[in-house]
Amino acid sequence: MERIVIIGSDRFAAELARACLARGLKTVSYVMGEEAQKEFEFLGHDVRLVPTLMSIDEGIGEVVVSPFVEEKRAKTSWLWLCEVPSDQPNELVIGRILDWSHAPRVSDLAEWETPLLFADFEDQIEFLADLFRATPFDRLKVKSPLMTHSASAQDVAGTLRWLQAGNPHAALHDAGPGPWKDWWNRHGFGFQGERPNADGMPQAVWHVPGVPQERCVVFAPGYKGFSLWGAWATWAQLWAASGWHFQAVDFSGNGTTALWPRAIQDEASWSQNTYFAEAKELAAWIGTMPSNRPMVLIGHSRGAVSTLYAARQAEGRGRRLDAVVLLAPVAHPRERFPSGVALDSWRQSDRLEVSNARTGQILVHPFHFYEDFIEHEEDLDPVKNVLALKCPVLVFHAADDPVVSPNDGRDLVAAAQRGQFHLMASGGHTLGTKEPWDVGAVSPELQEITEIMLQFLE
Repeated sequence: MERIVIIGSDRFAAELARACLARGLKTVSYVMGEEAQKEFEFLGHDVRLVPTLMSIDEGIGEVVVSPFVEEKRAKTSWLWLCEVPSDQPNELVIGRILDWSHAPRVSDLAEWETPLLFADFEDQIEFLADLFRATPFDRLKVKSPLMTHSASAQDVAGTLRWLQAGNPHAALHDAGPGPWKDWWNRHGFGFQGERPNADGMPQAVWHVPGVPQERCVVFAPGYKGFSLWGAWATWAQLWAASGWHFQAVDFSGNGTTALWPRAIQDEASWSQNTYFAEAKELAAWIGTMPSNRPMVLIGHSRGAVSTLYAARQAEGRGRRLDAVVLLAPVAHPRERFPSGVALDSWRQSDRLEVSNARTGQILVHPFHFYEDFIEHEEDLDPVKNVLALKCPVLVFHAADDPVVSPNDGRDLVAAAQRGQFHLMASGGHTLGTKEPWDVGAVSPELQEITEIMLQFLE
């Protein structure tokens, strides 16, 4: 049996390999870089490490899927998948639309004068894997591209107008039905995200082309959260459209990886994470940013603990903060830990299991998670940290929050020198949002909060 050979070190290549393996297809992945090799092996793939693309033998005689190669080679019979952007109407544009470095910009859209072949990331991977399983391999060795649906010039023009209008919480109306419109309605505002390779905190950064961004937001998600959780990406676009450089951080121990930024895949790293590790990391990251740029720090839930620590550190270094904003914040983290018999049981077993209700994952905290908190409890104390801040502190809490009591938010405002408390009538702990988030707008609750914050910061 011939193999499906997949070349690439990104999430698209990993997801396609997973889908092929799930269908019983013999699959091998070629990657460049030892980190990618380790990650693919961690996911259970058959992996071959190569120094460069050109070192791969073209004559291997098998179906080869290359999602990133820009140049066709004359002698190959590989199945080629061309990457975004493209102005060639007969090329297949697939998958890479969701990779941050290839997200479309207004300038890209303006140059597309011909119908653009477009494929939705998740749906197209399943389609390709089914195609590989159902089609004889000799028929897959094609010199012309596979056909898929297209976005018309009218669709592109309508999307361009929508982007330039700067209204990301409105649905895209001026495009025909289909995956093109669906994708923009889900992911919205032509954002560009960046994940730097240099040492430092992994992050997603949003900006809107043509909108000056002289002010900065740093957002810390909460427990079992990450930068792309739920509606956070859509929410970031609201800030970006208003001229804010929005950075949503992924703590290095939150369990996400470069290949899997939307899920807790590295459970070992997640288990070794601590409150203080996140707080130090956030403070260090903020310390690397230009000090003359207006800045707002936002923390959700447990992320408020890290945010308040980092804010106190920043002001202690002489940094001016425009505001600290806390969403459903934790004010008394010690109360979140087991006590009595449950604490003793955790100490003896060195294993506290927590469930990810959405995925069914059982995640594990070793007892060191508690010990590290106790060692640094005074430094982490949200009430003490908020008391020391000179900047305004805005707290938003939903009355129906089942996870963290609104009283936590009230306690933080009572301790703050310049505090404001806003009680939302509804929205729960995640302010009307969920993971996954498959609509083009933020929730009404998050929209209301954003409008209050932006008005305050004018």
